[in-house]
Amino acid sequence: MKVYSRILIFFLLICLGQEAFSNSIRITNFRFSLQPTSVRLVFDATGKINYTVTASANKIIVDIKKAKLIAILNKTGLAKTPVSSILNKQKDSGLQLILNLKNPIKLRHFLLTKPDRLILDLYPIEKEKSNADVIIKPAEPSPADTSNDPEQELIDKMNQNIEESGGSSRDIIVVIDPGHGGEDSGTVGHNGTREKDVTLAVAKALQNIINKTKGFRAVLTRNSDYFISLRKRLGIAHSRKADMFVSIHADAYKNTEVHGVSIFALSQRGATSEAARWLAEKENESELGQAISDKNTLLRSVLIDLAQTATISASLEIGGIMLQSLADITSLHLKYVEQAGFVVLKSPDIPSLLVEVGFLSHRDEEFKLRSAAHQKEIAAKLAIGIESYFVRRPPQGTYLAKIKRKAKFSGFALGDSLPSGDV
Repeated sequence: MKVYSRILIFFLLICLGQEAFSNSIRITNFRFSLQPTSVRLVFDATGKINYTVTASANKIIVDIKKAKLIAILNKTGLAKTPVSSILNKQKDSGLQLILNLKNPIKLRHFLLTKPDRLILDLYPIEKEKSNADVIIKPAEPSPADTSNDPEQELIDKMNQNIEESGGSSRDIIVVIDPGHGGEDSGTVGHNGTREKDVTLAVAKALQNIINKTKGFRAVLTRNSDYFISLRKRLGIAHSRKADMFVSIHADAYKNTEVHGVSIFALSQRGATSEAARWLAEKENESELGQAISDKNTLLRSVLIDLAQTATISASLEIGGIMLQSLADITSLHLKYVEQAGFVVLKSPDIPSLLVEVGFLSHRDEEFKLRSAAHQKEIAAKLAIGIESYFVRRPPQGTYLAKIKRKAKFSGFALGDSLPSGDV
């Protein structure tokens, strides 16, 4: 009897061990890449990662609960990184990774999904640069065939009729944000079309069009394939003192029949707390922040609400013009600008829109979004919305504001140059 009991206990222990293993996630791969301002370490996993990080001047320790390492920690090439070595320990609670450092670093860590992975971004302190110095270099406009392009003809007409009126004045700054990038590919269509590639192509085409129009200048939050956090995208807009922020994305849905362009502005419900948080941290980095810095708490709150309301109103107006223009070349998911609490829309003093240029989950729309011609068509329609709004409502101190005050043009006035902008 004792023999059978021992055999039974033995098999139970095996089963329990197998169950414990099956409940663990596996770290299946390790890789790293050199980013423009950092080194990125990526640990791929078979499921949701539960982890903690502790860091010191010479070491980073990552504890991943209920995890097993099956990847080879390939250390080839680490000489170019701040990491001197990577060690691992398997514990009862999970996996511990120890990264020994050559020099002190600034660490940022987060998770990504589809597939699940842990990201560690290491910023060498002695080489750290600002966003504006590193990643916001506008791409040079490339030559384009503008024959039979009505939007380009309107832009050319406006440029030909604008005359310098003396004195210095600034351009209207449009920050264009290609969604996703780097390790974060975003949505992937049936035929392998990656959202991050579509968004970058449309963003570059939009930048090209805007930079051809006198009085406007467009810059990108990223001009190649690397990842930027949502907060950093907002920071870039503020560091460039943007008059407009537009984030480009491509949608996906489980119902593969759903299609069409969507445009989102910030919802009022999620705006006020974000505005207060941002201004508390950044009041010296924006005109709005400086204007309210010496006001009492109640007055600050009122001014923030007023500024946010005006910003959302401007965003809705620009988005409405865009939708009217886009309806000429593609289907619309909804015929009005939607409102939501996307992080990238939460600048209290910059009109901001998130544009979903189509559904990669819809096969026909994915095919169109792969087309460079269609990408440029979308960009042209978005440009109409941006340019039409600011031609009619130019910010103070801009070239267009000066022209609007001092001149009317032969055959048309500033503000009439893009007829599709009337809403």
